[in-house]
Amino acid sequence: MRCHLMTCKKVLAFAIAMPLLIAPVRAQTTYSAQDINNAEFDGQLPEGLSAITTKLQVLLDRAGANPGVIDGVAGENVAKAIQSYQEMLGLSPTGVLTQDLWQQLRSDDPVIKSYTIEQSDVDKIVEAIPDDYVEKSKMQWLGYTTGAEAISEKFHMDKDFIAVLNPGLSFAAGETVLVSDPGVQQKIEVTRIVADKINKRVVIYGDSGKPEII
Repeated sequence: MRCHLMTCKKVLAFAIAMPLLIAPVRAQTTYSAQDINNAEFDGQLPEGLSAITTKLQVLLDRAGANPGVIDGVAGENVAKAIQSYQEMLGLSPTGVLTQDLWQQLRSDDPVIKSYTIEQSDVDKIVEAIPDDYVEKSKMQWLGYTTGAEAISEKFHMDKDFIAVLNPGLSFAAGETVLVSDPGVQQKIEVTRIVADKINKRVVIYGDSGKPEII
């Protein structure tokens, strides 16, 4: 079975029921795309919102090690993604970022880019989504209730975090916003999909016999 990396990640997100372990954005800290793109690991991930954690999450996402939504905050999801990346490399899965691991993961390519919102991105925004499942069943599209929600989903980002990166914007068609750059999506030949119940995750294997997406 062949699939795009982005498509496989969406399969991964929905293929197994698991609780979200995403730390909330703790502070309305504003920093630029340049701050994030130039961030370097100095031996320790800071607490709270940080440029280096944002960069790390995007790089892990590109590598196929799912960090959850990109929110700029170090937490359990980031540790699990680091562990997954170590497994993909055949290393001991400690879940701890080291300088050696950072050097294998890092890239000079920007992880944050500008994106101009298209009308098609916000065409399916609905006024509200009811809580009642009967009422939900009557809707043609559950979709999104805000432009921020629609754009954040498209770029794997937390909707509160994307608002932090783009203060004062309404996320309407024609606006240019800062978003994560998922990079070039490569095709992989999927040979095996394993539901790992113990670790509450799905592991996708390729031709190499090693995990390609976790």
